[in-house]
This record gives sequence, structure tokens and C-alpha cells, in this order.
Amino acid sequence: MRIRWQIGRSSGMTRFVFSLAASAVVFLLVAVRHFATGCNIDDSPDKIITFNGEPGSYFGYTVQQHRNIAGAWVLVGAPRGQSSSQSSIDRPGALYRCQANRPHNCYEVTLDQSDGNEDSPQDKIVEVKDNQWLGVSLTRQPTDGRDAYVTVCGHLSANDNYFVRPEPTESEEERNVRVDRYVNGICYTIDSDFNANSVVKMRPCHDELQVNGTFRYHSHCQAGISATYNMDGSRLILGAVGSYEWNGTTIEATRQASNFRYNVGQLSDWGVPSKGRTEYRGYSVSTGKFLTVDTEQGVTGAPRSQQIGKVTIYDLETFQVYTELLGEMMSTYYGCAVQGVDLNGDGLSDLLVGAPLYSDVMDEGRVYVYINKGEARMEQLSFKLEGSNAVGGRFGTSIAYIKDVNLDGFNDVAIAAPYEDENTGAVYIYRGDRTGIQRRYSQRLAARDLLPGVTSFGSSIAGGMDIDFNFYPDLVVGSYANDEVYMFKTLPVVKLRVWIEVSPETLDPEFNNCELGGRKITCLTVKACFDYTDVHGLPDKIKFDYTLEVDVLKTDLSATPRFFFQGEAGQQINSVAATIELTKSQPSCYPRFVYLKSEARDFLTPVRFLLTYDIWDYPDEPPRRGDEVSSPFPGGLPPVIDNPSCSNGTAEKTVLFIQDCGNDSICQTDLRVIADLFLSSGNPYITLGGDGVVYLMVQVQNLGEEAHQAELLISHSREIVFESLESRTVECITDRLGARTCSSDNVVTCEPREAINETAEVLCSLGNPMRSRTVNILRMRFDVGGMSYGRRIVDFTAKATTLSVEQNNTLTDNTDTVSLPVRIVADVVARGAVQPEQLFYFPDNETIDGKTPDKEALLRAALEAAGILEGEVTSTDKAIGPSFAHAYEARNLGPGRLPLDSIITIQLPWRAPNGDWLIFIQNIQLNGEGLCNGESILELQRTQMREHYIGQTGTLSNTPHEIPPSSGDGSDNREIGCGNTLCVTITCGIKGPIIAGQGAVVDMDAVLWQRTLIDNNLGSVNLVSTATVSVQDTNHSHTQPDGGMPDTTELRTMVFIEEVPKKPVEPWIIAVSTLGGILGLIFLILALWKLGFFKRREKDKLEKAMENGL
Repeated sequence: MRIRWQIGRSSGMTRFVFSLAASAVVFLLVAVRHFATGCNIDDSPDKIITFNGEPGSYFGYTVQQHRNIAGAWVLVGAPRGQSSSQSSIDRPGALYRCQANRPHNCYEVTLDQSDGNEDSPQDKIVEVKDNQWLGVSLTRQPTDGRDAYVTVCGHLSANDNYFVRPEPTESEEERNVRVDRYVNGICYTIDSDFNANSVVKMRPCHDELQVNGTFRYHSHCQAGISATYNMDGSRLILGAVGSYEWNGTTIEATRQASNFRYNVGQLSDWGVPSKGRTEYRGYSVSTGKFLTVDTEQGVTGAPRSQQIGKVTIYDLETFQVYTELLGEMMSTYYGCAVQGVDLNGDGLSDLLVGAPLYSDVMDEGRVYVYINKGEARMEQLSFKLEGSNAVGGRFGTSIAYIKDVNLDGFNDVAIAAPYEDENTGAVYIYRGDRTGIQRRYSQRLAARDLLPGVTSFGSSIAGGMDIDFNFYPDLVVGSYANDEVYMFKTLPVVKLRVWIEVSPETLDPEFNNCELGGRKITCLTVKACFDYTDVHGLPDKIKFDYTLEVDVLKTDLSATPRFFFQGEAGQQINSVAATIELTKSQPSCYPRFVYLKSEARDFLTPVRFLLTYDIWDYPDEPPRRGDEVSSPFPGGLPPVIDNPSCSNGTAEKTVLFIQDCGNDSICQTDLRVIADLFLSSGNPYITLGGDGVVYLMVQVQNLGEEAHQAELLISHSREIVFESLESRTVECITDRLGARTCSSDNVVTCEPREAINETAEVLCSLGNPMRSRTVNILRMRFDVGGMSYGRRIVDFTAKATTLSVEQNNTLTDNTDTVSLPVRIVADVVARGAVQPEQLFYFPDNETIDGKTPDKEALLRAALEAAGILEGEVTSTDKAIGPSFAHAYEARNLGPGRLPLDSIITIQLPWRAPNGDWLIFIQNIQLNGEGLCNGESILELQRTQMREHYIGQTGTLSNTPHEIPPSSGDGSDNREIGCGNTLCVTITCGIKGPIIAGQGAVVDMDAVLWQRTLIDNNLGSVNLVSTATVSVQDTNHSHTQPDGGMPDTTELRTMVFIEEVPKKPVEPWIIAVSTLGGILGLIFLILALWKLGFFKRREKDKLEKAMENGL
């Protein structure tokens, strides 16, 4: 069986492909190791040191850190590399050493100088090194000294077995027949200084039983697919996944002089049946102190065991199994990576297990963490590590122990997700602590951000060694798909204790304890305090930057802070910053004054101070020569502050205001709102356009403890305008005993707020705080005169709020809504006037101008005057008849504004029943906003008159059109209206709104068509017209007031006939009559004289009597 693990993309998905073949090897494209770092790993792109290999060599598939007498090195495995010392072998793989502080400076380590595949002492076996993947695993004795051995392996190194024909053949090649290939694997060990004569070639499966019958014991063991030294370096542990038909095992190799003794685990040691189950045991290996703090055990992963994976803790010598841990789900590759490390500092090794194919969606990956409770009793934590939980990332493919990168006393680990961020890769640093491990990573190194263009970042990692001699372990990361390796330096850590002191510790906003600018003001003294201690190798004095901010609870919400620092120019500022130099182990405090703003109102929300600090921006000063540095810091690298969040350090301090809220300092309030809406008129409804003002009366009661920033929010239509807070009073609530004790010094203000959509608001401050057991009574004035038609109701909602605590069961009475209906009350009246009120016409046209009447001529003159025929225009009074004018008015008498359109309809006698004209309309005009149908009526009049009087022949009809039976003797004073004539209807639309006292007038100019009256001997008549105004109220919201004026009017025009003499009196008749009168008068006077009429006898008698009496 050949099992191939292929990493690729198919339709955007990563997949594994397992295929069968005859050669029975495990072909790996992904390494099983990763790296991790802590918060202080310098991830500045310009500080990353890069090493490059030959393209396609998988340079960086494995990495290790190393130190020898020549300095610090980065060791790199390139399993697809072409060795310079074995040029005739096809890509056997190679090991490189790179000078740690010199980028791109790498050299191949010579391990095998035999150029070609070698025959073994037995002439039937040939060693095959082509494509042996030397560099698939790389390990080093875990010692900080300079004499550690390095081991590199190639798990696909093979031996070809040949059968030699006994009979002679034509050639040697024909005589030797290959019958099998044993993929045993190979490892090389070299001393710390890379001396070629120190190389030991290791083939641990070579001398083991290869095949027995059909069962392959170690013929395909693939020794070295994984490799590690135990904790003291005395044992080399190798994984052999192909042994026992790919059940797999581990091999312990112990150095003896110039060679190794091998101890191979048997199937029975693992408790596996003789036929096995293809578990891939040995896929990953590690060691640790799992039983006791004094003994060491091995741990290995079998990711295909029972399809869910298994991890086994066992004895390194006897292979006795102590503990077995199983995966949770199928096909997660649980056990792909294992790492024993003491996370919590108790001396026992804990365990991390990678399951890179763990899927919620697809291949996100997980790492299981087990805490050692002693005797190899491993307790799984309640959570799994997941990195960023990125789809396809395969988090947990590699896990590396990187020692204590921040020197906090707990070991740290690095875990890689080499295919995260679209195959670019990322490495996560997790910190150990007393509970085991922190759930969230402390630092994330993402290739997409740091190294653009890189893929498979994190396919190998190594840590735990101080490469740059600054006392902190550094980190190396491989990226085999790019044939590159990257070294990250770890920065020194400063232990800094930071705190804030504030005096006084509680704040009374009414206590003005400071003076600023000649006025008393409330202030606090705040101190930023620091205490610097060293972890290792730092100087006595270090500079720090800090920023102190005030009232961050407000600024975080983009609200105006209530406090301020005074700037150097006297301005108000929210923060102050400074650079300070601290001396090791000498606490220092830096005081500042902070002042309360006069406009501050929130005295419930605590005042929070935020102190942010960091190391001063020291320049990097790399070594000048050797290990000597010019910088005061070890390795020339400036330190960072030890901070789990990997960000600037922060400290906070909260100050409370003095409050009258009980011993718990929690203000438990109970607000209640009662609202009422009324008009000054007392009406139960609002007259649209009439009532301009409404009054809202609101009572806000506080039945509990003081209410801080108590506010009343009034919501109403945006058409209603808040005018003023007319009055406000504060009263005390009587308690159960009748006492009225309260502090009623609340200050109340109301201000309108900007309207949102169709809602406007008024915000009233009820006091800060609103005292316990008080009632605020507010009377507010609102203008409702601008409301639009269609509103049927006006409502106001009053809601009281506070920053104090109020229980849910008392919140229902914090809101009250009141309303009044809206009515349109407008007395719309129709009125009219006639000018002149009486008309006169002559019944007989024969005497006009002293000419004989010609009816056709008269009709033609009338039609010419009317503009129906062309001709000499004469006076319409003579040609047609007397002129008159009608005025029809539609008026709103109030009391309210009428926001609706109206129509005035005028009906006017126009034509006699026989079609003759009674009235000739000259003009129709609307004075006001609107439109009449006057033009269409005038056009209709012209058309119909032409048709009626001229006809189809184009000649005038001189035959009178009788009006039976209405023709009379000329003495009737009859009434002519729409009941006995043909009327014309004039319609005018009047556009609203119409305010009270205003309206529109329709003026009509007309001429009496007297010919019709004369021809039919109608005599005197009374012309009657009507006008009606109607409101266009589709919602039926308009109401006429009680006792309103009528909406219909009637106009009467009196038309009288005037008699004229038939002929003038002859002049001679006048002369004769005058002379006769004179002669008659003379004769009368003579006769009276003759008879003594002029004598005064009675007067004479009276005078004589008076004389006799004297």
C-alpha cells in the first residue's frame, strides 16, 4: 500500500487523497512541526532575517536552532534538495547551516560523500538514495551547551533486493533481478561543529526482520519520519510509521561510542493484534515527565488509529503503555503533532495534541490540551485551542515548545496554521500559566501581513534557544513552499507595576476645593505611579512614555468629558502626556490637577482615569563585533513591557461622586409621570386653524431615592412647535405620617430637539439629581397653528428617564400619553351683489333714432356688438341691451382656517326655452387662488350663438323665435330662473387654505339680450341666479359651526320696460295752444273786474267801525 497525503486546492477546498500503490511508502508534503512565540517577539517586517534555499528543494521543511563554538546557527532541512556532494543522486535531500545574524548566508552540511547508490556488503542488496527525503525530520540534543549532536533523517531511503540467477547470462544486468524494495529510512548524526568525520549513518530497520511470508514487518518502516531527543539528550526517538504493515512503532536509539544501539517497539508492546490496523504510530513523537518529575516517558501519535486518531504515553525502554488518548471525530488527524511541555510549572509534563483536519466547516483545526495530574493521568481542558478558526487553515499541523519567551516563569508554545489566509499561513503564540495555558493566543504572526507573497508559513518552527545572546529565546519559522526560513528575534521584557492614585477618593461636585483663574472650582489630584523591576540584564534606568486621560467613560461614547486638565497655554484638555526616566526598584509618582467643568451635569456616572504607557522609542543598536553591543540593552534590542495583551500597558482608576443613595451607593429611584392636555377655551377638541395654542401639564414624581440626570422627554408631531415652559413648581410628596420633608432645589429647563422624521421632541432636565420624594409640575405651551389637513388627533407622549437604577416593575408608569381630537370648524358662506339692481329696456324699437325698425338689422347689430359677426362695433347698450355685473363671493367666516379646496357653483338664466339668448356673458373672472371654467363657457357661447342665429346657410334668420306660452301682453312682472329657462353653470375651484375672514370673488360682466324680451312681449321680468359654495372634504372632517351662515345665495336682477311716445308734437300746435291760453286768461280777468271781484267792501266796513269805536 502506498499512502499519499496531498495538500492542494480543488474547487476552493483543501483535500486529502489516499491512493493505493505497490511501493508501500508514506509520501509526506507537509511537516509535522510548527513554532510559537510570545508577545515580545519582534514582528517588525524590517527586523525579520530571511534565509533562502534552492527553488523546489523544500528548503525550510524542517528547522532547528543550534549553537557551537563558531556561534549561533539556524539549521534547515531541504528534503527535495540536490546535494552538492552527491551530484549523481537524484534529489536525495540536504541539511544546511545558516549564520543566525547574516541573512541569505547558508552552507550545506556534508553528511555522506559517497556519490551514487551503494552496494551493501551483501551483494544481493543495493542502497537507493534517490528521493530519500533527507531533511524530513531534524532534531538536536536539547542542551544549551555547544556540544549537542544534530540528527537529520530521510524516511524514504530504500534498499533494493536482488535475486541472482544461478545460470550464466549474456550480461550482469540480466543476471540480477530486483524482487523488492525495502523503504527502511535513514538518519545521519553529526557533532555540534559539523565535522565530517563525526557523521554516524543510522539505518535502524536495516537489520530487523523485513518480511515474513506475506506480512511486512520492517521492510517499509520509514524510520525517521519523525525524530526527537529526550529531555536530557541521552536517547534519540524515531518514528517508523510503516512497520508492521503501517501500524507503525517507535525506535529508541542510544549512542554507544561511535554507533547506536536500537530498541524497536514490537506489536505486542503496543497491544495491537498481529495483523495490525494501519494506525501510523510514530507519525509524531515527543517526550516528557508524565509519570513523575524524576522519570521520563515517550509520547507518540497515531492519526489513523480507529479513524479518529490515538496518542500513547509509553515507557521509552520497555514500550509499556501508560495512557492512551483518543480523538473525538473521524478524519481529524488527531495525533498529527504531539508536544510534551510543562505548562503550569508543577514539574510534570503536560501534553498538546494537534488535530489539523478538525472541521466545523472545513479543516479549521484544533489543538487539545491535557494537564498532567500525576502518574500520566491526563485531564483535558474544557476548551480547545483554535487560533483564528480560519476555514482551511489546519491549525495544529505543527506544535513547538519554545521555552519561556517572556520570562514569566511559565513555558510557552507555538502552534501553526500553515494554510490560513489563503495558504499564506500564520503562527500563534500561547502562554502557559498556573491553570495550564491561556485560552487566547498572546501573539499572531501572519505571513500575509509580514511577508507578502509567502505561502505555507509555519510549515516548520523551532524555538527555545537564545540566538542573539540577549537572554531571551528566539524563534525560527520555515516556509517550504517558498524555500525560505525566517528568524524572529525576541525582545527583552520589562516588569513594570503601574497604578493611579486620586485624592480625594470620593468627589463632591458642590465642594470647590481649588482656585483656577480667580474662581473657586472643584478639583482632584491624580498621580500616575510606576515601579520598574528587571527580569534579566536590563540597565538601572529606562525611559517610558505615558498618557493620562480623564473621564474616559464619556470620551469612549463620544460624549463631552466632565473634567479637564489645564494645558500649558491655559486651555482645557482631556489628556496629558510625558516622558519619564525610571530607576530600577524605585517607585515614582507624577501628580496632576484635574478640574470639574462648570457645565457638567452627570454626577452619577463614575469618573474613570486611564493611564497608557510604553517604553520610550529607543533606537535599535545591533552588535558591533562578536557578542559585544553598543546598546545598554542585551543584544542591542530595546525591551518591551510585559503585557499579556501585546499592546501598550494600561492602568485604570475610578472615582465615585458623593451620593445620598444608601449604604450600597446605588440610587434606587421610582419615577412616575402624569400628563394632561387642554385648551384655554376649554373645548374638548382642537379647531384646526382656530386654536393656535395648547397647554401640556406634566407631573413627574420621584417616589424613590435621588434620580441622577432625571429627564423628561416630550414627543409630538413635528408640525407642533414648542414655545415655552410657562411655569414649573416643585412640591414635596407627603409620606405615610403626613410629613412633607424633602429638598426641593431642583433646577428645571426645557429645550426643543431637532426633529427626527415626523417626530419632534422637547427634552426637560428635572434636576441633577432630582431629589427624593419630590414632584416637578411643568406647564408647557405649544403652537398647533401649523398643523396640516388630515390630522385627526394630536397626541403627546411624556417619558421620564434617569441614570439611576429603577426596577422593571416600576417602569410602566414612567410614560404617559395624552391626546385631543382635531376638527376643522369653518363657516363657509356664499354671498352676492348686482350692479345695477334695476335694468330698463325699450319695448318698441321703432322710435329709436327716429328710424323705421328693421329686425334683421337690429339682430345683425347685436351680433356684431357681441363679436359673433364682423362689422362696425356699436354700443352694446343700444345694439344688445343694458349691461350689468354680478359678483359672487365664497368666504370663510371662521373661526378656524379652512385647509381644504372649495368649489363655488353659479347657475344663471342664459337662454330661453326656444334657444334665444336672454343674457350675453362678456367676462368671467375669479379674484383669488383657483380656476374657473369661464373661457370654455365664452367659447361655447360664441359657437352656439353662431349656430342658433346664423345656422348652416350663413344667413340671418329674421323669423322671431316664439316662446310659447310665455309670450304676453307686456304687463307681467314674471320671474325668470333655471326652472323655466336654459341655465348656464359656472364652476370655480378655490384653492385652500382659506384663513378666517378671507375668501374669493367671481366677477361676471353681462348684457341683457333685450331682443328676446321684446320679440316675446315679456314686459318686466325678474332674473334669478344662484351661487352655492361646497367644501371638498373627502375625510368628512369639516364641520359648520352652530348658527352658521348659509352656503347658498340668490341674486335678483329687476328688468323694467320703459314706454316712449309714438311721434313728436308739431310746433304750430304748441303756438296756437299758447295764444289761446293767453286770450282766455284776459277774458277771465275782465269778467271778474266787471263783476266787482277786485273791490274790498268788507275791509272798508271794518275800517269805518274801528274809527267809530275810537
